Amino acid sequence: MTEVTFKGPILPNHKRLDLSAPFLVNEAQPWGEQTQYSITAKGSILSVKCQFKDLVSQPSNSRLSLAYNRARMYGQSVLNVVALSSQVILNFMPDTFVDSWGNESQIDFQYPHLNGAWTFKRGVVESDIFNLLVGEPNALLALDDLIRGTENPFASAINCYRVIEALRHCLTPDKSEKAQWTELRRRLNVERSFIDVVRLSAANARHGQRVRDKAARNDDDQTRAWMIFDRFVHLRLMKDVDRLPELEFPMLS
Repeated sequence: MTEVTFKGPILPNHKRLDLSAPFLVNEAQPWGEQTQYSITAKGSILSVKCQFKDLVSQPSNSRLSLAYNRARMYGQSVLNVVALSSQVILNFMPDTFVDSWGNESQIDFQYPHLNGAWTFKRGVVESDIFNLLVGEPNALLALDDLIRGTENPFASAINCYRVIEALRHCLTPDKSEKAQWTELRRRLNVERSFIDVVRLSAANARHGQRVRDKAARNDDDQTRAWMIFDRFVHLRLMKDVDRLPELEFPMLS
């Protein structure tokens, strides 16, 4: 058996909990592995211990990624149960990883699959982008959906599609839904098939089936949503341009 732990602050961090008796979850993975999650809290720190019962060495990156997502979900779920009785809303962000040998390291919240999806250089036009979005509330909320859907895999499918839907309202607020989709695709150089991938991913989630273990599917949805949002911002920052130039922004298909 191999054991790792994810832990992090309970936010807001002035709140204190004493959950010394662990909350336990036993989960069978599709490939046959048994994993146990043990959730405890002391002071302002919540810990989720993951025991891989069929492993004798450090788990692979893919298993660790799945374990992190589960640890975050189960840890947050414990705080959600506490909220039912206390009416105090708390959040959990695991930011520390403890490996099988007890070594601690900070979790690096980077998303390499998004490299190239955002084409602006950091710091160059951030204030311009902020001023643009503040003037378009739907776009500002879409950005929040984009970021929250990226860092939370269980919100990814719904959020990514809602981002794209919000942008069609921004571009042509007074037209029919059909006309809005036509205009979004035309003005941002995006084919229907590129958007349909995200739409189909979100379909089950919108109707309550939100559990997905395929991280690659989330990555793809996120990348497509980021690329479309990137194009929307480019279009808005261009003066007197009805459509993105196709030489600079080839069709996304």
